[in-house]
Amino acid sequence: MVTWDEAEKIFRQADAHKPAGKRFEAWSQSQREAYLKWGASLKRLLLFFPTGEGKTKTALALMAMRGHKRIVIIAPLATHGAWKHDAALLGLTVRVDTFHKFRLQDTAYSKTTDMAFIVDEFHQLGGHGAAGWKKFNRMMRHFTGDVVMASATPNYNDAERVFCLTAIGDEMPSRDYINWLWDNCNCSINRFSKVPDVDEDRPFKNYDNALTFLQSRDWVAYIEDKAEWQPRTLILPAHENILFERYNANKRSSKVMNSEMEKRHARINDRFIGEDGLIRPEIMGAVSKELSLFPDRTKWMVFAFHKTVAQALKRTVPGNTWLIDGDTNKNHVDSIKDDFIRHPGGGWLIGTTAIATGMDGVDKVCTSMLILDDIDGDPSLRRQLIGRILPRGSADDRPRLVVTATF
Repeated sequence: MVTWDEAEKIFRQADAHKPAGKRFEAWSQSQREAYLKWGASLKRLLLFFPTGEGKTKTALALMAMRGHKRIVIIAPLATHGAWKHDAALLGLTVRVDTFHKFRLQDTAYSKTTDMAFIVDEFHQLGGHGAAGWKKFNRMMRHFTGDVVMASATPNYNDAERVFCLTAIGDEMPSRDYINWLWDNCNCSINRFSKVPDVDEDRPFKNYDNALTFLQSRDWVAYIEDKAEWQPRTLILPAHENILFERYNANKRSSKVMNSEMEKRHARINDRFIGEDGLIRPEIMGAVSKELSLFPDRTKWMVFAFHKTVAQALKRTVPGNTWLIDGDTNKNHVDSIKDDFIRHPGGGWLIGTTAIATGMDGVDKVCTSMLILDDIDGDPSLRRQLIGRILPRGSADDRPRLVVTATF
């Protein structure tokens, strides 16, 4: 068994060769509070930490101090290396799976009593009706071992996200979602659904918002998200396409679109990408003009929700650009990221949601983000993406800039 204090010493020694600001020195006050909360009897814990506050090391040390040797970790692929590295330092045997693999029907786990679970980026299991969360919920019904959930502090702004955490944290995973809504939320009947409508302005009966609801739970270790950045809005010139909008005619595919979802995706491509496969000149002109206002910021992370837009941008921008999207070989992600970090000049690291995790070190050289093709909803994911350029570990005083484009 590795004690909490011994884990601190092990992590410090392992990072001794790293430069100041990039190495682990000691447990923070917030990490120690999580350790005290975990105590001797708590079986469920949510590390509700902002990016850079050490969720990985904290979660593993909490498991090690309980004497666990075999741990299942469900986490984004880009973070697997860090989980395995830190687990090995503590002498832990871990099985690290992606959320995709976890959801597969033939992915099974041992039911032995010494097993424990860590779920990083817990929201990636999905909502109460998603295959990932439903599977984990079923597993937890009769599981009496330790479970650590972890999430960079997102904007948990809806009741469903809170329910998914609470069902596991309260060790009542079989509770009914609809009854939970009526018991905990300000609801009204929806004539077209069994699920009631939740008041958007004040969703919870006894709490101001989702955050205060979660903070009230004894299984939540919370660190306030104090990150700051300078927000700017960039208005892009709209591309008018009357045939597309009025008649659902997609000239590029030579067909009429039959669903709103199909039209939404096609609209994004039509707005951003010309028939030559490049980003439209008027959009590139607006982007170039905006970025020229900040000549001292030479390295940018550029986010596009749609892979087609990210790839078109890579084709359009000459010079130093790097691309990480869903098609990128997972074995090449770290080398692409490191090449961007080490490059002595300016450049753009273009990415889709694939850059939401595993981008450690980027904040040391890049303090600016352009959200070119924004996410439709899901502020928690948007905040996670912005976290890629925010200080991690030892804070610095360089101002961060986030430019969000819109039509």
